Amino acid sequence: MGFFQSLFVRPKLIWTKRSPLQTVCIYEKGPIRYMRFASESWQGALDTRNKERILFPYQRFFLAYRAWLPEIRSFLALGVGTGTSIRTIRHRHPDARICGVDVDSVVLQAAVTFFDCPSDENTKLCAMHGRAFLESSRDRYDLIFLDAYDSYSIPKSMRSVECMQQARNLLEENGLLIVNVIGRISGPESGFFRSFYKTIREVFSEVWVLPVTRWTRMEQNILLIARRSVGTQMHPDSKGDKELEKLLRRLYLRTIPTSDVPVCRDTE
Repeated sequence: MGFFQSLFVRPKLIWTKRSPLQTVCIYEKGPIRYMRFASESWQGALDTRNKERILFPYQRFFLAYRAWLPEIRSFLALGVGTGTSIRTIRHRHPDARICGVDVDSVVLQAAVTFFDCPSDENTKLCAMHGRAFLESSRDRYDLIFLDAYDSYSIPKSMRSVECMQQARNLLEENGLLIVNVIGRISGPESGFFRSFYKTIREVFSEVWVLPVTRWTRMEQNILLIARRSVGTQMHPDSKGDKELEKLLRRLYLRTIPTSDVPVCRDTE
């Protein structure tokens, strides 16, 4: 099936299962397989003909981690969805120790069954709340990716300053925390993002902002990249990598005003 033909094909429901939290649905449209929660937006996708292909733009921008950490020995995904980040890390770093945490066991089941999410001996998948995992874990990680959503927003418990501190505590000395935020960088509806940015800056002194488009007033995926250590430059191996340089050109380097927005705390 050609690309233009696929535009007129309705996604076909191939599997659905109700969990205590939501209804998880799997659709196919040509070679592309999608996950969706009932009537909500798409959670992720897999090209069944080319499983290494990354379909969602923000998941491609996640690869910017390589500018700071070209080698990953340990990775924690808070929010698994279709397992794209886990699949990506396993492909690029075959020996990495990986842990994926999702509040819904049905999501984990679907990720493994329909989206080729790794479940090998070096990959642990945990059905529990991400915050509970942060509070109980004693392991440390080179890279943590927070991509956990409740409907259309990150739950307050996963974006508070206390949560950011707990995530920092689980990072190795040169570790990175990357958070996927849906919001606007500027304009009258930018308060949610700017509040989150202010919150993460309470814990991490170095935070980079990587939007998937240049339209700062448009709602979009924005990656916040926070480094545990201070004063560490990008890895020299990132120079000359054209794919990586293209991603990094999208970094938002202007000052983000935060005096009019609050820090998110558990108690407020």
